[in-house]
Amino acid sequence: MPRTARRVGVLAAAVTSALTASTLALPVVTAHAFLTSTEKTVYLADTDGDLNYGLYSADAPGATATALVAESATLSISELHVSQDHSRLITIEDSFPTTPTGTGYQRVVVRDAGTGRLVRVLEQLPSTGNDLVFGAALSPDGSSAVWTRVSFTATSVAVSLRRSSVAAGAASALTGGADLVYPAFLDDTTLIASKAADGFAVTLPATGGATSGVVGSPHQASDLTVSPDGNTLAWSIDTTPPTANSTTSTLQDASFTLTGGVLTLGAVNDLTTSLNNVSPAFSANN
Repeated sequence: MPRTARRVGVLAAAVTSALTASTLALPVVTAHAFLTSTEKTVYLADTDGDLNYGLYSADAPGATATALVAESATLSISELHVSQDHSRLITIEDSFPTTPTGTGYQRVVVRDAGTGRLVRVLEQLPSTGNDLVFGAALSPDGSSAVWTRVSFTATSVAVSLRRSSVAAGAASALTGGADLVYPAFLDDTTLIASKAADGFAVTLPATGGATSGVVGSPHQASDLTVSPDGNTLAWSIDTTPPTANSTTSTLQDASFTLTGGVLTLGAVNDLTTSLNNVSPAFSANN
């Protein structure tokens, strides 16, 4: 199991101990791949079997990969999302201490999608703290970002959305974002996210505000992503039976309309089934 997943597992156990009735679904490490505007594939991979993941790109299927951020014994990347215009990418990165008394960190990082150049660290948390971040997403033009932050004590857990301008880098809690996870931008002004309490999706203004229910809402959806033309929403649904020994997830998509902040989904399509299918992505031409 990747180190990030082990860390999340420890946090999840602590949260479960504190709140046995909580339905919060914490993230696990999965492989992610996205296409940039020139059809370059950007993806996460563990190339040396050390269970840490790096960020790589390739110009075509089967082409030699280029390490944008190489994996190492002290660094692993657990998430990847690319803006709709394919200009920037956002990741969750974990740094591990090199000594027993050292301190690592978890951080939200924005990079140039073509080169991997660091643009901005939006939030950095010490690995010794009681907080973690996941579910990061960029606005269509890559100018702002949102993600989920979980803070917990021995008796409580707080879940909230965070937002930051990429240029300014000043992260803050998003008004109306309490209890929401796995956010995504539907357009420049509207977010979609899932409620941690019951798994149903809602929308809210990208700058914060009241939430609205989603007509035809997917239940327990994660990895929400929007096509470059802004007409189709795709996501992953966990379909693992309670007694199964392995995880299964189905990728789904649906066309949508957005009117006055209210999202209405069209017919839902199953794209893949049976295996552990996660992190859908669209090509530059949808």
